[in-house]
Amino acid sequence: MDKTRIAAQSQCGVPVRLSHSIDAPGVRRSAAAIGTLVVLGCVVACRAAEKLPEGVTRVALFRPGDRGYPTFRMEAMVVSPHGTILAFTEGRKGGSGVHGDVDLLLRRSADGGRTWGPIQIAVDNGPNTVCYPTPLVDHQTGKIWLAMCMYRAPANQGTITRGEPPDTCHTWITHSEDDGASWKPPVEITRDVKPPGTTWFAPGAGFGIQLRSGRLVVPCYHFDDGKEDRFRTHRSSVFYSDDHGKTWRRGGVVNRYAPGTEVDDSVSVEERIRISRGWFIPGRTDEAQVIELNDGRLMMNMRSYHCSYRRAISFSKDGGLTWSAVTLDEKLFEPICSGSIARLSSVRDGQMRDRIVFANPNGRVRSGHVFVREKLTVRLSYDEGKSWPVQRVLDPGPAGNLNAIGLPDGRVGVLYEGGSRQIFRETIYFSTCTVNWLTRGRDRGESLKDTRKRHP
Repeated sequence: MDKTRIAAQSQCGVPVRLSHSIDAPGVRRSAAAIGTLVVLGCVVACRAAEKLPEGVTRVALFRPGDRGYPTFRMEAMVVSPHGTILAFTEGRKGGSGVHGDVDLLLRRSADGGRTWGPIQIAVDNGPNTVCYPTPLVDHQTGKIWLAMCMYRAPANQGTITRGEPPDTCHTWITHSEDDGASWKPPVEITRDVKPPGTTWFAPGAGFGIQLRSGRLVVPCYHFDDGKEDRFRTHRSSVFYSDDHGKTWRRGGVVNRYAPGTEVDDSVSVEERIRISRGWFIPGRTDEAQVIELNDGRLMMNMRSYHCSYRRAISFSKDGGLTWSAVTLDEKLFEPICSGSIARLSSVRDGQMRDRIVFANPNGRVRSGHVFVREKLTVRLSYDEGKSWPVQRVLDPGPAGNLNAIGLPDGRVGVLYEGGSRQIFRETIYFSTCTVNWLTRGRDRGESLKDTRKRHP
């Protein structure tokens, strides 16, 4: 039996195939589809030929049609204890939606992103869906964990939220002990981590972190299973492990809101939809990232649907068991898209300066009822996220969901949906910038190779 296709048994009996590298399958495409891929291929080639400023790099990692996948979305990235960059994404065979045959894919780089290995399949759920790859590095054991969401086709986010058959969200986790070259059989942990009274539940988007205490923390989000407002009550939360991944537990839910951010229960769902076109719901948060501050608190940075177009913030003093009331960061623009926040350096961990990096699209041109997802902007904070005095556009073109991390040599790495016109159907890029470029020479940055211990 091919060991790469051993089935892991879920709590609901769904077989799951494991990690293997993929050969290009025979794929039938219409002439129109081939034409589209040719055009997009030209766009990617032209973008690759762009002259980038000194201190900036960009490479296309996943392009439409690669290995038979027409669409790639939902990126995540970590650096292993050996310095290997692992870049994950979903390979969606049925279009831009997260339904049907979706696999979790991976490419690895051992030289800081200069060259990359071939596309691997980290997890294959057969004709069903596996989505939201959320990696996490345990720097004490060397294991790389990968959380994910699974469900049977033809379920999708809509049917799951409405409680319709054939399935609901199941949370799984796997790990690698060889720098991501292979992955252990996934284990289902839904009963341990999914909050009660919820429908849709998924980790990410992005990566988890290891705290200085050793605790592993995975950000996630869910929809409440209310009789009303099922699509409009989103909440961010975490789950965690205190025994290096042997067991996982449900953490705290962000469910309190400061004045100006809360849902007004006196306003009916219908009225909220009429006023906000069904989009801007105060208090609604979902895809999140977590960092540990130098004072020991956790800060969760969340996608927000508040009509002020600002990122939502919450803090935890107990390692993620409880969370403060949500506030809005007035300095961080929110185009209603996933963003990413990461620890770049810390005096407490032996570096010379405290640096936290934040990245997201910063498009300010309205398109219907949302802002355009473009102008990938990287920001830098020297005071633990209280202010963001540095910002610079890393890619002026279309930019969607993304993930940003600090690299061992001190650069910032960003994995993101980019392209020229249709970010949901174009290319996943890996781009880097030096702190020197980001700050226009005011901060030269520093290597993290000798002091990097816990932070992704």
